[in-house]
Amino acid sequence: YMMKKILLLVLISFVNFSYAQVDSLSGIVQHGPQPKYDETKNSQQIIDKSPEFPGGTTKFRELIAKNVDTKKIKGSDVVKCELKFFIEKDGSISDIKTIGSNSDFNREVVNAVSKIKKKWQPAESKGEKIRYQYRIPVTMIF
Repeated sequence: YMMKKILLLVLISFVNFSYAQVDSLSGIVQHGPQPKYDETKNSQQIIDKSPEFPGGTTKFRELIAKNVDTKKIKGSDVVKCELKFFIEKDGSISDIKTIGSNSDFNREVVNAVSKIKKKWQPAESKGEKIRYQYRIPVTMIF
């Protein structure tokens, strides 16, 4: 059980490193200020400040791994999903969704993120806080 948790944390950390900031329209990794889609205004905006989790994305990934209950996941191989959520203007997380073939794993990842109560520092554009889509690939080996 503990080994599964360690593998999940390692894989989340490794895979997520290059996908932390993703353009919400194209899914292409962006660096620096880039146009981002603002769902509330149906438009693209230049991001002056990307969202930040207290302690960084590594801390966020650790909390996901800590909150996943591997006993509830049926599988005997590698399970993967793409985690998508929005960071709201107040820093809260909303619209948590996963895309993947293992429904148990998908459900557990959504539950794990839902348990995280710390708020993000929201993204900013032209000095205003904006809604931001965040995507993270998650992999677990049994």
